[in-house]
Parts: sequence; structure tokens; C-alpha cells
Amino acid sequence: MSMHRPVRLLLRHGTPFTRWNSSSSSSIDKKDVDVYTLLPLLQRPLGVKDRPVAHNKTWDDTRKELMDQGTRLQQREHLIHEAGKGYFTDLNATRRHGGKTWIAPNVMVKEDKALYFPNISGSRLDTRAQTHTTDICPGRVSVIAMLSTRMSEVHVNGFVSPTNGRYLSNPLYQYVQINLQENLLKSWLVSLFLSSIAKTVPKELHPTYLVSSQSVEFVREPLGMTNKHVGYVYLVDENLKTSRPMASPTQQLPSGWATEWDPANQRYLFIETATGRSQWDPPTQVPTAPIDTHGPSASPPPTHTHTKRRQYAAGQTQVYYGTGDTISDPTYGAVGVQQQQPAPGTQLFTPGLAAEQGFAGQQQPQYPQEPQYINAPGFGQEPVYYPPTAPVHNIHNLADDFSRMGMGQKPLQLFTTNLLTSPPDPRELSRPPPEIRLPPNSCITTSPYANAEYSYQRSTLNVIPTTSSLLNKSKIPLALVITPYRTVKEGDQPVPLVADTVIARCRRCRTYINPYVQFIDGGNRWRCCMCNMSNEVPQLFDWDQARNQPGDRWARDELNHSVVEFVAPTEYMVRPPQPAVYVFLIDVSHAAVQSGMVATATRTILENLDRIPNEDDRTKVAFVVFDTSLYFFSMPPGTTDSSMLVVSDVEDVFLPKPTDLLVNLAEAKASLESLLGRINDMFQDNHTVGSALGPALQAGFKLMAPIGGKIIVLSASLPSIGAGALKNREDPKILGTSKESTLLQAASPFYKTFAIECSRAQVSVDMFLFSSAYQDVASMACLPHYTSGQTFFYPAFNASRTEDAIKFAHEFGEVLAMPVMLEAVMRVRASKGLRMASFHGNFFVRSTDLLAMPAVPTDQSYAIEVQIEDTITAPFVVFQTAVLHTTCYGERRIRVVTLALPTTSSLSEVFASADQRCDHATHGGHSLVVQE
Repeated sequence: MSMHRPVRLLLRHGTPFTRWNSSSSSSIDKKDVDVYTLLPLLQRPLGVKDRPVAHNKTWDDTRKELMDQGTRLQQREHLIHEAGKGYFTDLNATRRHGGKTWIAPNVMVKEDKALYFPNISGSRLDTRAQTHTTDICPGRVSVIAMLSTRMSEVHVNGFVSPTNGRYLSNPLYQYVQINLQENLLKSWLVSLFLSSIAKTVPKELHPTYLVSSQSVEFVREPLGMTNKHVGYVYLVDENLKTSRPMASPTQQLPSGWATEWDPANQRYLFIETATGRSQWDPPTQVPTAPIDTHGPSASPPPTHTHTKRRQYAAGQTQVYYGTGDTISDPTYGAVGVQQQQPAPGTQLFTPGLAAEQGFAGQQQPQYPQEPQYINAPGFGQEPVYYPPTAPVHNIHNLADDFSRMGMGQKPLQLFTTNLLTSPPDPRELSRPPPEIRLPPNSCITTSPYANAEYSYQRSTLNVIPTTSSLLNKSKIPLALVITPYRTVKEGDQPVPLVADTVIARCRRCRTYINPYVQFIDGGNRWRCCMCNMSNEVPQLFDWDQARNQPGDRWARDELNHSVVEFVAPTEYMVRPPQPAVYVFLIDVSHAAVQSGMVATATRTILENLDRIPNEDDRTKVAFVVFDTSLYFFSMPPGTTDSSMLVVSDVEDVFLPKPTDLLVNLAEAKASLESLLGRINDMFQDNHTVGSALGPALQAGFKLMAPIGGKIIVLSASLPSIGAGALKNREDPKILGTSKESTLLQAASPFYKTFAIECSRAQVSVDMFLFSSAYQDVASMACLPHYTSGQTFFYPAFNASRTEDAIKFAHEFGEVLAMPVMLEAVMRVRASKGLRMASFHGNFFVRSTDLLAMPAVPTDQSYAIEVQIEDTITAPFVVFQTAVLHTTCYGERRIRVVTLALPTTSSLSEVFASADQRCDHATHGGHSLVVQE
């Protein structure tokens, strides 16, 4: 009598039944139908977020890991989970599905979602030399097999045999085997039998066979290695990214076949579902026609229903896997696939929601849905393999063979210029910067505004080198060029304003919350993208204060925009916002009047009075003219007249009157218009030669020191009297010699000392310099340089030349109408391993990295050199610029600009990512910037 034993069989379409197998025949008993637990489809990409680095862990690395609270909490949670498992849990699991716990999807991971395969070191089988996977995998498509037991070897052979048979002869493909023995005793025993292992492994695979004792305890879960007795196989691209786990024999079968793991024989049993016939050898089938991998798969209406299938959240899988990157069987989706449409409306986020798909489902935006039943017939089937063909030694063709999974992705476009034959074309500077390709899972939103637009903040390199030595090899400076207050042109996206005063910042590094943080603990906490500190989410973060109802967290501007402004609460204020103040210092010496500068300047101010920012009617103005004396103008309220007060003592400057010198623009507009029409006539016959610019600056400072604001200087002659007097130091004999550089240094310490005093009092200085003779621009430019002002130089100015008058009038009018940030301080933060090394631009460095700017003009840029201090292991870095300022309309705000850039260890990628326009700006950062 033949003995029968029940064997559970899982069909491809998910209908389970019991097959009775005997020594004489194989048949299906339709009465014995059992509902068998279906294996779930893998719902996430496998790998780690940080780019692997080929070096052994040092004591400093261990110390940093021990001091990192987030890392310790994650390791603690993992150990608690492992402690709750029984000793034989993994071994018992091999009795069901051969230990398999999930099904590898039959699609490739999207490029922006793929994670990295961690670095694993071991001894090579041929030379016994210590080797890292990060040394042998870059530049080639690798199939990596993780082995630990004899069972795992059988698993792996069933996975990789067809793949190796087709691609092993291709030089751009390699098969890497890692014999992983974390137990020290087992590792020692394996080392004793290396010669025996070498006899069983083909000699051509010895260089890529590693024997490792490295602990992978904390990367097992990210890699999906949930069972220590089972083998795992990963498909890794040339950038060390795990594009997908390799398909199992179940997924490599022709249509109509299924597999079952036989624990007694430790191998797969292949079953023909139509007849119930079983065999040990894998079935083969040669396709009669090429498979169209580009055409869409049509899904006709379901022909029959299945009531006991496990359902999964629609769209979850497609977050990580793209249907356009699939090589599928022609029958994919042909039977029993049900399409469901997403429910209308959006779901608001609720902190602490622990229901299934409650928080995780909200971490990513909704994508087009896949079939609701992921184990539907034909799902995940691989096409049968063609017979081996002649290898094509091209990594792009090989990538196409691997389902266009993103391996060998299109490199950054390089623009070259032959400087030996022709000078560089200035039009090339107008090209946009290279594309920024961030790694997967770097951003919590799909908003197109999640990364800073290059007109606000741009880097000389759009890919950051992981080490300082790599940066030094490139000879390209690493720097940022920041324009925090650029003009918003017509059609541009306006800067979003967060007006609810709910500001979330990291407790350690003070980074503002941005699209590159991570929400943890059910959404109640967020992890900083720079220092990995875990922070609590503010209580009112999910509350709509305008409507007094719960709000949608994912609609907040700071999580969707990289450039955003916050209305600053009172704790960000040292004093209430002050009004905008403008003090005009006009040179009325003989040279200034005769050149036409005075007439042009006063007429321009008169024409632009209504353009000066004054929406809140608080703006104040004052006029002081000077030659060798100082002339003040008093404008009492309620009158249209003004009186002139003369101060001839320029050695000890004082204000001739405590009031009515600094007047409200709106209230004294009539007096100002009358005064501006008379100033040129009052000094038309002035024959005084000389300039008391220094005393005039001191007088203007006394007028506005309690409030702060802008001093606008218009000077047409070299200062010669009082503080800050200068001499003509131009010597034709030293031109072209090493001493010529002294002409670019300030001749008097007065201007720098006075500029620092102005910076403390929140006073900015703009200089308009006109001269037909020598004008010491290097000395006087110290004032705008340290007070965040601007310098305009008009050599040999003559208003009788139309082009001179129009150019000056236009630029002067734009400065008057320009909205400015007042009382501003700026700080730039960066990820671990990066430091702001030096700063270039018009500001005063108050501390090591805090830039004081009494006024930030529109479209003014600042260059900051960045230094790589430590090796960067993160796949991307973040730069964040924060500017605390008062608008010229009297509101305290914080403008935050966030820029995220990927990292690389490839020198070619560094060169390809260079932003040539930004490089030019950085190289010019050391020189004096003068608008001419």
C-alpha cells in the first residue's frame, strides 16, 4: 500500500489547495481545500540610507555612535524585538515556504527610492586578503548572495543560476558571494576549511567570494534578512544601490507552474498547476515571440472572485516600484486583477495615529494605484530566459537587460570649452546649473519647490565630495552663493509666509524644520536632517489657527517649500520693529556742482519720493549737504518751508537742533519737495574746494543712531578736512609692481572703525562716488563693506553727457525704491562634516558664523566657502540659511532657505556637477566689488 502525505500548494493566482503526493501518482483532491497564508509582497526598498564607506570602524566612530541618541534608541528597539524571539524561531520558519517571508516584486525600485547596500568586509577566497564590498562593487552590476548555512546555498543556487548562465561572461557583471558567520566559533571553523570551500567554488568566482565574520545585526532588518538560516540575493547597481532583491524560482517560472519548498530534501519542488504533476528540475520554456517591455499591461474585468485574499493599501507598493520599469510575463494582469480608484478627498494627519497605514500611509503622497490584490494571477512573474547570447560589453545595454532599473543612469551633461583656441564665451554663464539628483527617501514631499531654486542659493558643486582629499583633487572651491532677498519677478513663485508663529526648530543645532526631516514616533517627533536629533513636534503644528480647526500637516508651507518666511514672535526681537530711516549726505563743493551731480541727484530724489518704501507712513528722512562745512535743514511740521543751519566746526561735530532735522516723509512731503527744488540753486555759485565727508558721516550717524537705517552718500571729491581725510596716493611708478597691491588697501582706519560702529547701531551706508580726479575708492568702500551697503562709482561723471545722467538717475532711483531687510542677522548651517570656513561680501562677522547686516539690499549676494572637516557618510547633505530681519514695512520675520545636495566619492561626478557661474562668483569673492 502506498503511503500518502499532504503537501500544501500555493497557486500563482493565490488559490490554495492541498495536493496528495504518493510514490505512484500525483493528483489533486478538490475536497481538501485549505486556506493557506499568502506570502506578502515586499512593500519597501531594501538597504540603508547612508552611502557605505570602505573603512573599518574606528574608536571615534564608535564613540560618535554611542553618543548619538537616535542611533542608540533604534538599536535598543531592535534588541528588544530580537530578545522576544525564541531560539528555534528561525529554524521553525524554514518549514513554511522554505523560510521565505516575502515575495520580491517583479519590478525595479524607482531610482529616487533605491537605498544602498551596506559595506561588508571579508577575506577573499583566492588571496585571503581583506576586501570590502565597496571596493569590488562600484562600476559593475553585481548580484550579491548572502550565505550562512548549507540551506542558504541551496536557496541561492535556485535564485542565481539562470542569471549567472546568461550574464557571467559579461565583464560589467559579477557574482559576489559572502559567507557570513557572525558567531566567532563558526567563523573560526569555516576558516579551517577554506581550502575545502575553494574546491567547491568555481575558480573564476574566487576573487568575489568573501568569508566574513562582520556583525550585521543592525542592518538585517533594513536588508530584509529576517531569517538567519535562509539565503538572500540582492541586485546591486554600479552606485552600490540595491535595485531589488532577486526573484525567487517561484517568480522565474513560466505561466502555469508553481514551487514549493521541500524541507526533507532541502530543495524546491516544481509543480504544474494544471495537472498536479511535480518534478525536481526547473521547467523551461522558450518564448516564441519577443516580450514587449514597454507596452502597458491591460487588465480585463475579473472572471472569478477570491474571497480570502490578503489586501494591502492601494498605492503603497508603487511608491517604491515603478510600473514603467517592469519586465513582465505577457499574461501579467490577465486574470483576476481588480482595479480600484482612490477615494476622493484628503485625510488630515492625526499625531499618534497607530492604526494600520495610519501614519506611514501619510508619510508619502498618493501615487496612481496598482491592482488591489497584489498576489493576483500572473503578478510578479519573470519572463523565461532566452538562451545565452554573445555578451555586449556596454553597461547601458546591460542595464537595459536588467529591466532598465536605473543602473548606469544618464550622467550629468558636461559643457567643455577649448581655451587654447578661443576665449570663453560669456553667454555660457547664463546656462542653468547642473541637475541636482537627490538619493531616495531624502524628502518627505514631492513638491517641486522642496529644494532651493538656484537664484536664492546655489553651490559651486551640485554633488558634494565625501572627503576633503577628493575636493582638493578637483581643485574646485566648495562654496555657496546666497541671494536671500532676490527680486520676485512676474511669474515667479512668491515666498510663502507662515503667519501662525509656530516655529519648529532642532533643540541641538537650531535647524528649522524643512522638507528633509523625518517624522518618527507616530508623527509626534521629528528627526533633524543635520544632526539626527529627535525633537518634539509643537502642539499647534497640526492646528489651523485661522479657521480654529485641525489642519493638514502636509499642507504646511515649511514642509513643501525650501524658501519660506516665518512671522517672528516676540522672543526673536530685542526691540520693537523700527521705521525705515534715510539720511542723504550730498556733496555741494565746486566740483560736485559743476559736474551736474547735485542737480541730477536732487531731481532724482524728488521724482522718486513716492517710491521710497513707506506703506505704514513711518519712514523718516533727513538731508545734510557739505563742502568744508555742514549744512542742516530744519523742516517744522505744518509748514512748507525749511531753514538752513550751518555748522563750520568740523572737528567736534554736533547737531544744531534736537528736532525737525529728521522728519516723517508723509507729513513733511511738501517741505521736502520745496527743499529739493532749491538745493542746486542755493549752491550754484559755490567755489569752495574741499570735502568734509568724515564729519558729515558723523553728523548723519548722530541723527539716526537711536533708530538705525540707511545713510546715502553722494560725493564728488576726495575727503580732505576733518576725520577721514585722505590724500592722493596714486603713484604711476609702482603700477605693475608688487607694491601696487597697497593701493587696494584702506589708507585710513577711520572708515573701518566708523563702519563697525554703524553696524552696531544698525546703520547701513551706500556710497555714490563721482570724480574726474583721484578718488580713493579702496578706503571709502570700507563703509558699505562692513555695513552691508553698496558702492557705485562713476569716474569722470558729467551730467551734460546724456548717458552719464541717465545711468546715474536710473541706478539711484532703483536704490531709493528698493525694499530692504533691516536689522538683519544671517547664519548658515550645514550637515555633519561641513563647516563654514570663510565669508565674502558686504557684512560684518559678529561671531564665528553670525553675519550682521544692518540692511540687506535686494539682489545682493554673499559667498561662503565651505570646508569638509570629516568624511561624509550620509547620502546627501543639507545647507540652511536663516535671515532674521525687519521688513521696511515694520514686521519682524525669519527667511529660511534650504538646499539639499547629494554626496559622491567619484571625481568625475564632482567635475560634472560644477556650476561655472557660481565658481566665477566665488573666485571673485576676495576682490572688491564695485558697481561701475
